[in-house]
Amino acid sequence: MSFSDRADMYAALAEALAEPPQWICLPGREWPLYELASQLLPNSTAVRGMALIQSESLPERQVRYSNLTGGRQASGQIGGQPRHWLYESAFLTGRILGEATFEVAKCYSQAGLQVEGSELPDGAAPELAFLAYLVEQNNPAAEKDFLRQHADRWLPALGQAMARGSDPVYAVIGQLLADWITHATRPVPVVEIPSARLPVLEDMAACNLCGFCTQRCPTMALSIRETVELTSLVLLESRCTGCGRCAAVCDTKLLSMQPLAQPASVEPVVLRLSERVTCKACGQPMVSQAEMDFVIRQIGHPGWLDLCQSCRIPAYA
Repeated sequence: MSFSDRADMYAALAEALAEPPQWICLPGREWPLYELASQLLPNSTAVRGMALIQSESLPERQVRYSNLTGGRQASGQIGGQPRHWLYESAFLTGRILGEATFEVAKCYSQAGLQVEGSELPDGAAPELAFLAYLVEQNNPAAEKDFLRQHADRWLPALGQAMARGSDPVYAVIGQLLADWITHATRPVPVVEIPSARLPVLEDMAACNLCGFCTQRCPTMALSIRETVELTSLVLLESRCTGCGRCAAVCDTKLLSMQPLAQPASVEPVVLRLSERVTCKACGQPMVSQAEMDFVIRQIGHPGWLDLCQSCRIPAYA
C-alpha cells in the first residue's frame, strides 16, 4: 500500500461525506473509491456493493444526501434530528458544539490549517481530509494519534449505522468508511500459532446468520457485514484467539472450533453469505434470506413478513 493510495482513500471518503461531488453521480464502478477499495480492501463487501450502484443525476444524489443528514430518526427516537450525525461531538454526545469540536479545531490549528466556510471542524469530511493531509505529510505518528483520539471513536460506528440504512448509495459508503477506519487504525499482523483453533461452519447453508457468535467474540474476529444486496458472516483469522465463545453460543451447534493447520490469514474469510430479502411493496432491503428462512420455519409465512416496517403498518392497519 503506497502513501498516495492511503491519502487518496481518506480524501475520497471525505468528498463522499461532504456535499455530493460530481463523480458520485457515476455508476459505482467508475467512482475513485471503487478502484481504491478494490486495491486496499479487496474483500470488503462494500466493493461488491459499489459495483451494483447505477448512475443518477446530481439532484437525485443530493436528495439521498439530504435524507441521510436531514431525515427523521427511526420510530422511538427523537423526531426531527438527522438520521446520522456527521459531526463527532453530536454523534457521541448529541451536542453540536462540544468538547470534541474544539479539540479537533486545535489539532488543525497546530498543523497550520483551518476549516473553510461554515463547516464545523469535527465533521466527518474535515476529519478525513485532515487524515489525508497527515499521510501526505508522511506523519504516521500524527495520523495514528488523530485516529485514536478522534476518528476511530466514532467514524466506524457512523459507517456501520449508515450501512444498516436503506439507501443503497450511502449504505455502501458507510460500510467502506467503517472497514477503512478499522483497517487504518488496527492493522492486523499475521500470527503463526500452530496450536490455535478457528471457528468453522460445519454446514454453511444451515447457518441462519443470527449474529450471536459475533456478539460474544471478544476480539471482533467475527462480524456481520451487510451491503444492499448481501449479508455475510466474516472471520478475521489473525484476530481469533481460539477462545471458543462463538461456538458455545451457537444455538444450531453448527459452529465448532477446529485446529489451525496453517498461518492465520490477514484477509477476511467469508464463512456464510446470503442475499438480502427485499420488501415486496417498496423494494427496500430487509433481512438476509437465511434469517427469513429461519423465521418462516418457526412461524410459517404470513403475508406481513414480506413487508418492511414502513409498509407493514399501513398495509395491516
